[in-house]
Amino acid sequence: MVTVSPDLIYKHSNTFPIIKKVHQILEDDSEIIELLRMSNIMAVSRLKYNDHGIIHARIVAGTSLELIDILYGIGIEMTYIRDGTAKNIDEVKIIVLISSYLHDIGNAIHRVNHELLGVVIAKDIIDRVLSRLGFDG
Repeated sequence: MVTVSPDLIYKHSNTFPIIKKVHQILEDDSEIIELLRMSNIMAVSRLKYNDHGIIHARIVAGTSLELIDILYGIGIEMTYIRDGTAKNIDEVKIIVLISSYLHDIGNAIHRVNHELLGVVIAKDIIDRVLSRLGFDG
């Protein structure tokens, strides 16, 4: 059984070098850190919700990677691979890690429509991260 916690991301980072690299890029990016900090101000300080900052990002990212490992391990087909948007399981994990880590950054602006705001904000960030990994836009 897996314990869901902010530390779960490190299990995957320490096991898969590409995940470690992506995770480090995300955690070292000052724009991402500031967006997560502002998301927490909106969610926790203003709206009295639960954590929506870096701890939440780590929990969701680690849990998402754990679920990918479980599903892939029992033979569930990854649609990213099937549909040709990812070449292999490493690319699937990169997609899942980045998307899960950034999923709440729209809260930095407002809770209402935060998912749409997050998509707009995330585009340039994702381009920057993928470029650092050697992927062409």
